[in-house]
Amino acid sequence: DFTSILNIIFIISGGVLTFVILFIFAKRQITRFALRSRRGPHAPIGTAAKKCLKKEIERRIEAVPRIVFEPRLLCTEPSHYILEPQQPYHYRFRAVDDVKTLEE
Repeated sequence: DFTSILNIIFIISGGVLTFVILFIFAKRQITRFALRSRRGPHAPIGTAAKKCLKKEIERRIEAVPRIVFEPRLLCTEPSHYILEPQQPYHYRFRAVDDVKTLEE
C-alpha cells in the first residue's frame, strides 16, 4: 500500500517537473523570437523632422546591420616584433588573416 502511494507521488512529481521544464523552454523560445523580430528603437526618431530627412535617418538606421568590420589579428609590419613569436596561436592568427585576404 505504501509503495503504490510512493509510486503515485513519483509519477506526479515527474509530470510536474516535466511541465515546468517545458514551460521554461517555451517561454525562453518565445522571448528569443520576440527579441529577434523586434525592429527599430523604442523611441520614435525624426518625428518632427521633414519627410526627406526622416527617410534619410531611417535609411541609415537600416544600413547599420549590414556594416561589417573584421580587424586584423596580426600586424602586417614585422618591425613591431623584436623576435618572431613562436606561440602556436600565432600561426592560427596568420592563417585567419590570410583567409580574410583571399576573401577580398
